Amino acid sequence: MTQPVLFYAALCALILVALSAYVINGRGAFKIGIGDGGNPAMLRRIRIHANFIEYVPFALLLIYFVQQAGYSLWIVHTLGAVLVLSRLAHIWGLLSSSGLTPGRFSGVIGTFGVIIVAALLAALGAFGVRF
Repeated sequence: MTQPVLFYAALCALILVALSAYVINGRGAFKIGIGDGGNPAMLRRIRIHANFIEYVPFALLLIYFVQQAGYSLWIVHTLGAVLVLSRLAHIWGLLSSSGLTPGRFSGVIGTFGVIIVAALLAALGAFGVRF
């Protein structure tokens, strides 16, 4: 049996490592050992990383529940792909500006959409509803 959530979790783990390296690189470049040191560029790096951590684990858990509830693999793949693409768009948007950007906006909408849809499907799946 295929387990698509494993694939999307692996992709997200690689993105997380890249974001961690981005923060670590900033610490070296800006000579900041802990926190943001009052540096707006360092704060942005930290928030990009933190935002990923704040949303991705729970979204992946919900997608896993959808998979375990027995929903069609195309639904699981759609949720996983939208999550990864949304998070990449959000990262791209925050890298370009701390204000509202198309990438940031679409990243938030896509991530929230995945969480909402996966939560609803998981709730339905708890009662045996599948499609």
